[in-house]
Amino acid sequence: GPGTADRLGLSYATLKELNPRIVYCSLKGFLSGPYEERHAMDEVVQMMGGLAYMTGPRGQPLRAGASVVDLMGGMFGVIGIMAALKERERTGRGQVVEVSMMDSVLNFCRLNIMKHQQAVRAAKAPAMSLAFEVFLRDEWTEHTNRATELAAFIAREAWWLDDYALYR
Repeated sequence: GPGTADRLGLSYATLKELNPRIVYCSLKGFLSGPYEERHAMDEVVQMMGGLAYMTGPRGQPLRAGASVVDLMGGMFGVIGIMAALKERERTGRGQVVEVSMMDSVLNFCRLNIMKHQQAVRAAKAPAMSLAFEVFLRDEWTEHTNRATELAAFIAREAWWLDDYALYR
């Protein structure tokens, strides 16, 4: 679970002292924020990030058949590791790569988020959607590591159901 590597003395800070060239990858459910210490499962993150609302019939969120969030997190981790190795060739220094399942699913759903915002603008959106748009502009773009807050907002407002109907 969260913090296990640190408790075992295997944190990036500790290992970096032994080997400054180390490339250390940390795969988590959530990055810094209110859910940072929570455990995560593919199905739960699919629901929180909106993927299940895009997959199932309207009003009936459905988990994707494969563990796509687990797979995406692993792929983003590998991409980060490859970039860190390339940078290490240039600088001689290692670095930490942090990837979260929540960021992975939100990245995957970003086109639907943008489609929703376009539909909201075209339809002279109700206050709830306008509040979401302000949240995106003021919070999401300034604080890119706050994906868990974005997911919590999405879950509270449940606009995925309407989005699914618009683009079905």
